[in-house]
Amino acid sequence: MEFLIKNNKENLKLCGRTAFLNDVLYLDFTASGFEFCADFKNSDVAIDVKIKAENGLIGVIIDNDYDNMQDIPVFSGEQKITVAKNLNGKHTLKILKLLEYKKGYYAVKSLIFDGKMLEKPQEKPLKFEFYGDSLTCGYGNLSTNRESPNPFGLLEHGYRTWAALLCEKMNAEMSAVSSSGQGVLTDCSGNPEGTIFKYFDMAVPSFSVKWDFKNYQPDVIFIYIGANDMNYWRMNEGAEPVWPDFYKKSKELLESIKKECPSSKIVYLQGHDGGNKYYDGIKKEYEKLASEYENVYYCGSLTSNQLGGDWHPSVDDHKMIFEQLYKYVKENIKL
Repeated sequence: MEFLIKNNKENLKLCGRTAFLNDVLYLDFTASGFEFCADFKNSDVAIDVKIKAENGLIGVIIDNDYDNMQDIPVFSGEQKITVAKNLNGKHTLKILKLLEYKKGYYAVKSLIFDGKMLEKPQEKPLKFEFYGDSLTCGYGNLSTNRESPNPFGLLEHGYRTWAALLCEKMNAEMSAVSSSGQGVLTDCSGNPEGTIFKYFDMAVPSFSVKWDFKNYQPDVIFIYIGANDMNYWRMNEGAEPVWPDFYKKSKELLESIKKECPSSKIVYLQGHDGGNKYYDGIKKEYEKLASEYENVYYCGSLTSNQLGGDWHPSVDDHKMIFEQLYKYVKENIKL
């Protein structure tokens, strides 16, 4: 039996930033997707989906069993993909896009199984949102060495990340506005057009569909951006940081977020130990912002061994980052 997404919207709990275009559900951002409950009759479950990506992964969680999440490789084209087999009775399925938006989108048209759709799953008690770069979207975290991840989409897992671990641990919904390379003042190549400002208010960046912030008001927003600004300055001799400009742009982003999400607590993070003028400069600016605003925090440096692709965190490194952040949140933020 085919359950068209357009006829069953009320049965779906949407995960992260998504949008319906022409009655099709578009998943663009990392860890965006949907969750549904059904009463299955000894049935496989498939999705009818159009994928625009050279390669990538779909994640499937059955009955909230995060540890046994299934990862399904996918490739470009219109296709029916089996996401679960031999289900009988009542179960909950969460289906997630694990690839960052710059590498492609997934457009889900329908669910196919024998059984009956049930009421959508309940919302979790907390809502978190993450503004980040490659350190948040899971760039190269499935890599087994520090070389560039290839094939890219099969080595990036957007739900084996510190952000997803924090949400699972604290029973929070997750929304991730993350993409490799983006910064605050510039991207990793020094381009001022490739920053978080281009995407922070998007639902489906691939089609420039705006996000309605009323759909999701986070209890906490985590900002893990600055490494690409720092890397550009560090890798290009003579490209000295202009700290007043970095502070100005960071404050502009903070003000924009606070305007849309006035009751959200905001936590700044850094991903390295520091020890040079670039890391220390970003730390100084974020500490300054945290001191100037109520309910804005600076967590500090979250260290890892960077054993994944291109010296990024591996899955185990993401666990290290999560443990440090979880401790900070529990000790410093009242929820």
